[in-house]
Amino acid sequence: MRVNLVLALVLVTAGFILCTLSFVFLNIKIQQEPFSSWSELPYVGMFHYSGIVCLAGAIVYLLMETRVNMGVNSRNLLLIFVVVSANLLYFFIGGYYALRPVFFLVGLVVTSVISAWIAVGMDTKDLVAFIVTATLVAMMDEYAHTSVGTLSYFDNAVPSPLTVLGWSIFMILIVAAAQVMMRIRSLDVQDRKMLRTLPVVVSILLILAATLLQGYTSVFNWVLVLVYVMLLVASLFYTYGHPLKWNIYLMIGSLMFGFFMEYIGRWEGLWTFRFMEPVSLLILFSWPLRIWTVNAFCLLFNVDFSNSLENHGVNPSNDTDSKKSVIVIADTHFGLKQKDQTCDPNAFSDFLHWVRRLEQGEKINLNLGVWGAEREVMDLRPPEKVIFLGDILEMWDASSNSIDVCTRSIVQSISSLTCEKVYVLGNHDVDLVEILGKYPLGLSSIDIIEEAYATLKGGRKYLFVHGHQFDRLFTLPSWRILPPIRHAALTFGSYSWLFVALFTVDIILGFTMGFGGVTGIILTIFLGMVSLPFLIIMFGRDVWNNIRSTKYKPRDAKSGFEGWWNKFSKKVENLKNWNIVYGHTHTIDFLVKVEGDSILTAFNVPSWIRDSSIRKGRSLENVLRHVFLYIDDKSDEFIGWDTKAKKPFLIPKDVIIERRERGDLRKVLDIEQGLRDIGWPQELIEKFYYNVADVIA
Repeated sequence: MRVNLVLALVLVTAGFILCTLSFVFLNIKIQQEPFSSWSELPYVGMFHYSGIVCLAGAIVYLLMETRVNMGVNSRNLLLIFVVVSANLLYFFIGGYYALRPVFFLVGLVVTSVISAWIAVGMDTKDLVAFIVTATLVAMMDEYAHTSVGTLSYFDNAVPSPLTVLGWSIFMILIVAAAQVMMRIRSLDVQDRKMLRTLPVVVSILLILAATLLQGYTSVFNWVLVLVYVMLLVASLFYTYGHPLKWNIYLMIGSLMFGFFMEYIGRWEGLWTFRFMEPVSLLILFSWPLRIWTVNAFCLLFNVDFSNSLENHGVNPSNDTDSKKSVIVIADTHFGLKQKDQTCDPNAFSDFLHWVRRLEQGEKINLNLGVWGAEREVMDLRPPEKVIFLGDILEMWDASSNSIDVCTRSIVQSISSLTCEKVYVLGNHDVDLVEILGKYPLGLSSIDIIEEAYATLKGGRKYLFVHGHQFDRLFTLPSWRILPPIRHAALTFGSYSWLFVALFTVDIILGFTMGFGGVTGIILTIFLGMVSLPFLIIMFGRDVWNNIRSTKYKPRDAKSGFEGWWNKFSKKVENLKNWNIVYGHTHTIDFLVKVEGDSILTAFNVPSWIRDSSIRKGRSLENVLRHVFLYIDDKSDEFIGWDTKAKKPFLIPKDVIIERRERGDLRKVLDIEQGLRDIGWPQELIEKFYYNVADVIA
């Protein structure tokens, strides 16, 4: 642990203890006028000032730690300068200067300097999104509280621009403090999906307790209720999609700095609370909801400060066994049974039996033909790892029974493999995020990973992601709401149609005869909560499936991949020579990008489903499927699986490039005979001639 972090923790602890003692000597009561009474309480002043000094020192040490390895974006200084200047301008326009709030000004200056220091290391887009969302949430929150009198400002503004403009500066500090705490290993918190929203529940319980104990129930009107409902929903949404550790640290940071700010402002007369308390517990306990809500709205701009990918295996593990291989499969969609799209468990089962034979020592060679360079055949090595690259289970468009039937024998075959299994989740099986971790499976184990997995092979760095990260439909986190909607839709099975009918009748009667009081409203809400998810899954999924995405569109995926890498690479210490392996598009592709002395290579692994649907007049049956990526210490190759002959065949990478650049491969001389020589069935050669994915892009 770094010295800066240790000193910061010591000072924070001391500061809170001293400030708490000042409250004890003050007996939790402050006269509104005059504040000169502090001079008559020497113990209060001694503990109070000492506590402030300790907290200020902690901020300095946190700043020193946060600034490590931070790039500088000078454009952001102008944005922070504008916000701080606007805040100081209203400080004089509102007449706050007459109060001579020395400690508030010192705190504002220190916070502004720290925020500016942090902001220069942020992307301008991220900073703008944060300032805008924080300001908008502040306007709604401050108006709701000041309009009902939970607090009032010195200038009697509703709300006061002083705090509305100051929220963004203040919250940058909170987010930075949480990021620093995330780096302290001794403060590790085990992430469990079911507990991620627990901090929100705790905050709500504290708010309810404060409301009842301090007598704020009488001031709540519909505006304040709506604001708290918004804060609650946004907080639940945000915390559900982020690690428990991150959620807790945001809560701790917001309570810590919120207490400090509310206390100083009340003490120096910038604002007063309804019951003249030194700190309103109602407002203090709402600070975690505020910071979660601002972060939730930032997600709408694809801005996430949790650095979740950085915590999911970006740094590759040690080099693997040179005598063994790594096999990668993607997009099997087990359970999918639709009119034009079905999974293919039979073909995959045959493939797993072949992998088992390879494990048992059977000598299997791959004919390389004219693409073999120095060798005509390649000896395939038994796998050390099999990586399942997402969307292995179809948990959006398939029933639980269908998944069970399709995977029962598959799971048995996978269990018979002695190699390590790694399961990187995709968008269609993100439900499994609730069971992340390593579990025994047959003769070895399976490691379920949410975002990314990295490893070394032959000294080469490989990063495995599903690929939805490159898709514009999945850059926003709203897609993550589909799994809980699916759970709700399947709760009552076929009986859901009965609830839909009752909900329809209830809505009609409500608009024609009026809603019957609280009981009627509760009934309508219940029927809606059952019916709407069911209708979304039944009809809304067809609309979603036809929205523009990168499925069968490698060109769009290439563009999305480059944008993702530009952002993701900022979190990687060594950028040289990465190999990115992904699926999601259901097509095959191979990309090489040279940047100076660094080479970035991307492998797009196709799916294992059968798709006879028609898109733009083209049958998707002609898309090449049933392919895996084979990696050993010497090379990495696409290998197809002949579903009829039940044997593998090479898919040369330069053939993939030629097809992408030329389109019709029949223009390439002797290509057909070359493919036939390395074991390609004639029907697959015909499929590969036409790059259907490019035609429909």
